[in-house]
Amino acid sequence: MSRLTEALEYLYNFLCLEYPEIASSLQPGLTREEIDEKVKHLRFSLPEEVYELYQWRNGMRGTIFFELLYDGYRLDIEINDTVTIALFYSLEKAINSYFMKYTPFLMPLFSWYDNMVAGGFFAVNLEQGGSPIVHYIDRYLNELEQEKDFYKNNIIYSSLTDLILAIAECCEAALLPSSSKGVLLIDEDKFEQIYLKYKV
Repeated sequence: MSRLTEALEYLYNFLCLEYPEIASSLQPGLTREEIDEKVKHLRFSLPEEVYELYQWRNGMRGTIFFELLYDGYRLDIEINDTVTIALFYSLEKAINSYFMKYTPFLMPLFSWYDNMVAGGFFAVNLEQGGSPIVHYIDRYLNELEQEKDFYKNNIIYSSLTDLILAIAECCEAALLPSSSKGVLLIDEDKFEQIYLKYKV
């Protein structure tokens, strides 16, 4: 089992325990042939890590209240709190996204929305080789065409594996016990150390 799949399985088991409704929203994975058929019209090939991700699960059904790893700002997460919303895109949604339409080398894998920070995306740069992960906030969407190097300058993880490992390690090492089910309390110092460990 690869490091990516191992980390994804760890996250899945974590979700089954803490957020079973999120775990049950994950759609079954696709075969390589199904992925090839869906991406055959793209200008760029998918990295092997993206194949692996979508063979594992094909995103989520609907929008889920949860948070993906962000720059160390968040300390509390509550699944029923509309402050934070995240979505693991299905392959179909990723292909049909804003980015693939206007920047065909940028495929979003995860999005999030936070009332305090606005919304943002983790996307894989298909043009650059490997699977570097670009992170940016939605208010910059209109700048993508004007600022051609924006997507290169905002690589936050060198690979999809590093992003998933960072999230998994935060779940394992940076969470504090909470008396409330569905509330994640994060050790800010550990969170920041993990973030910096994997960040480019």
